[in-house]
Amino acid sequence: MVDIEAYIDLSHINRLDLTHKIFLLLLNGALHWAPIGNDPKRILDIGTGTGIWVIDMAEKYPNATVIGTDVLKIQSERLRYPQNASFVIFDAEATWPWLEKFDFMHTRCLAGALADWEKFIAQAFHNLKPGGYIELHEYSTEVFSPDPSISPAIHAPTIFQWAQLFNQASTLSGRPPGNIITPRLKHELAAAGFVDIEERPLMLPLGVWHPERRMKELGAYGLLNMLDGVEGFTLRLFTRYLGWTDEQCKILIDKVRKEFKRGAKLYVLE
Repeated sequence: MVDIEAYIDLSHINRLDLTHKIFLLLLNGALHWAPIGNDPKRILDIGTGTGIWVIDMAEKYPNATVIGTDVLKIQSERLRYPQNASFVIFDAEATWPWLEKFDFMHTRCLAGALADWEKFIAQAFHNLKPGGYIELHEYSTEVFSPDPSISPAIHAPTIFQWAQLFNQASTLSGRPPGNIITPRLKHELAAAGFVDIEERPLMLPLGVWHPERRMKELGAYGLLNMLDGVEGFTLRLFTRYLGWTDEQCKILIDKVRKEFKRGAKLYVLE
């Protein structure tokens, strides 16, 4: 199980809800792309976070049982959930407990959280009904320049260095980052028995440099997510697996934020 209790705070919770907003924009307002029809019966969200996706899905599909799972329960007790929505504390790397299979499974941003993706995907396959769907939204942990002739290492050297160190630390943790996991997902899914596998890479700008209005809005949220999240992304991994001090981390974090604020033109792939 991932040790996340130390950095679950209000900022982290707000960032999870921001991530939901980002994915809604990336998917043009859709909660999912899988063609699950109008009347799915059982839906599972793994790594549900604040549970906002589960609540939205339960409202969209009132006849479905929609279950959100995570290693900690961080959903607000003040929220009123639809009666068909529920939340379970569950480690997705343990043996899955459900006796009744699901029509649809959904995950977001589990790279860096799971150690054994082969086992995870195999369990997902065995807990889906025949003809069921799984939809995984992962992210690249590499930064790219919109101008392929300009390397991010030159255009934004501090951010590029941070991304390389983040990937190194995440790999050393035994929970591979997005730059390792995303290229493997299609193979892992096929090996588990999934068919009709589709990949849809999506650009998420990190800043408001893109000329299109929708992409500019996405970039504003992407940048905010990075500016707010870089400290949490860095401290635990760098101190535990790279041997950095808190002070060294804070100096790098400050430099990364300043480089973003100067208008670095970068994007990641979701």
